[in-house]
Formats: sequence, C-alpha cells, structure tokens
Amino acid sequence: LCGLLGVQGPTVFLDKVCIHQVDAEIQRRSIEKLGAFIKASDEMIVLYLDVYLGRLWTVYEVACFLTLRSVHGIQIVPTFQFLMFCSWMLLVYLLNVFLPVLRMYTHFVWVQFIGGWVAGVVAIHVCRKWARHCDSIQVTLANFHVQDCECACEAERPRVYGNIASLMKAIGGVSRNASAHEALSVFNMLVRTKMPQVFASARRHFTFEYKHYFVLGFAAAGGTWLDFLAGSAHGMPWRMAVSYSVYYVVMVTVVWPLVLLAHEVLAARCLHVRGWRECVMVVVVFETFCIVGTSFLISESLLALANRGMESDVALAMMFLALVFGSLLACLTFGGWRTWNEQPELARNPHGSIMASFESWNLGPASDVAN
Repeated sequence: LCGLLGVQGPTVFLDKVCIHQVDAEIQRRSIEKLGAFIKASDEMIVLYLDVYLGRLWTVYEVACFLTLRSVHGIQIVPTFQFLMFCSWMLLVYLLNVFLPVLRMYTHFVWVQFIGGWVAGVVAIHVCRKWARHCDSIQVTLANFHVQDCECACEAERPRVYGNIASLMKAIGGVSRNASAHEALSVFNMLVRTKMPQVFASARRHFTFEYKHYFVLGFAAAGGTWLDFLAGSAHGMPWRMAVSYSVYYVVMVTVVWPLVLLAHEVLAARCLHVRGWRECVMVVVVFETFCIVGTSFLISESLLALANRGMESDVALAMMFLALVFGSLLACLTFGGWRTWNEQPELARNPHGSIMASFESWNLGPASDVAN
C-alpha cells in the first residue's frame, strides 16, 4: 500500500536473504562485510526465540551492534507477539459476528466484557511468562561464554572468531597484538555487560506499539463508528450522529489502547507470586477489578454522556473534552514512556571515531557486496 502511494519505507538488511546462500565466494565476502552493514544500521530488530542467545552468529551480530549504537537501538520482538495479536483479532471478529444474534437474547455489553475478560487473563499469563523469561536471561548472560555457542556450520566458527577479534581491536577493547583468546575474553565481558541491559529494557517496555492497539480497537468498535458517521446522511439526527461518533472515537483511540496496555503493565508486577495466589491475583485483582471493572465504568460513563449529548450542549461539549484530554493522555503514555525512538549514539574509542576504526578493520563500504 505504501509503495502504491509512493511512500518509501525503511531500508532493511535481513542477513538470511541479503547474504548469498549458494555462491561460497560471495557469501564469504558478505560475511566479511557484515560489520559494515551493522555500522550502516540505525536500529536492530531481533525476532527472539529461546535459542537466540545460544547461536554464535546471532550473538555476534547483536554484540557488534551494541559496540556502535545505544542499547535502545535494539528492539526485542518475541515470536509469541504475532500469535497473541492474531488471537485477539480472531476474538474481536467472533464477537462482531455473534453479537448481533446475542443482542436479541441478552445484554450484549456483558458478552463483550466476558470475551475480553477471558482474552485478558490469557494475555496477562503470556506477558508474565515473558517477563520471567527476561529475568532468567540475566542469570544466563552472567555466565556467558562465546565458546559455548552453537554454530550451524562448524567450519565457519574460526571465521566468526576472527571477526570478533577484529571487532575488539577496532573498538580499542584489546591491543592490536592481542591474541584471539584475549579478544574472545573481552567479547564475553562485552556480552555480559551490554546484553542484560537489552533484555531489562525489553522487560520494562511494551510488547505492542500504539498502532497495534489502535487496530484492535478499530476492529472492535470501528464498524459501529462508521455506521454513525454514515447515519447523518440517511436521516439520523445530527446530534445523535456527532455524539455517538465522538464516543466511538474515544473508545477506539484512547480507551481500548489504554485497556490493552494495562494488561502488559500489570503482567510485569509481583512476579514472585506463584501458584494459586498468582491465579487469584491475575483473575480477581488484575483482570476483574483493575481492568474489566475500570474499563466497564469508563465505557458506561462515556455512553451515558453520549446519550445526554443528544439533548444537552454541555454533555456534547464534555464529550469533545474527553476526546481532547484522552488523546493527550494516549500521546503521553505511548510517546513519553517509550525510549525506542531515542537517537542512538555512536560508540567512541581511544583511536578516534568508530568509522575510522571500521576503516582500520578493512571492512569497506557495505555496498561492495550489497548487490
């Protein structure tokens, strides 16, 4: 869609498809220039699996990036994120399909909240598991040794070790005459120092971004919002169309994103609690009272205000105020608390700029092998 509109997205280097997998000579040259590709990158996105930190190439790439950029330049994306998002979308779809039928037999608002309650409990469980995993990684990284990492092709291990030694010399970690063993020891210390910061940041920050929450909110209530927008052209009173349109805008852009975000924020709390106490805390305290109860009160209050907005100018003005202040709250929450957008800083070394170090590393420009 962006391509059709003439909007160019970010340039991405994906090692699996950008490094030749058939021609051995091109592959060798590409691997030798890997540092140059990393040097030219502003951000690294890691699709994280449990085996990620046990693979030689992936650890080398991340550590290499951390020597050149800030910790905030790496974004850890757990693979369960996609499944969670698709599961939520499926639940929203099923609710939208069956709600018209259920509305005839029951109070459909309660059906919505019951469905959201079940999905919320599962989401909190998954997020708590991820937070605990990030904590356990700290212990694993404290005893990290690159020699213990697996390599899919053992014949490439000496080449990676050579790249690591060159990297350590280029950034001034070891002297130019240092042995490979010394360089690997310094590399181990680099990973033990820098990588825990990456996963500590991943534990503190949100799994999803605002755009994901907005899509989920729009899928839940966007259709009804569009119906009210179109209703004014088909005989619906304009006050009713405006009042309910503002209500659904607030729900889609503010309430639903903040409610979904609350699951991630609460999931990372009280991780020491386990067993039946954890079940009670998650189901009763977190989900039922803190999330579902609060979101129900907010939704019903806004709906009552929208109903009064059809007759009262004051109520209609309050709906617009709720939209303005809610939008500011969402901007502060999703824009002010995240640090992924911080400008990454280049690391420095005693010999001058990092670019000069890479020139001494004899990597050259990445474009030499990009094609």
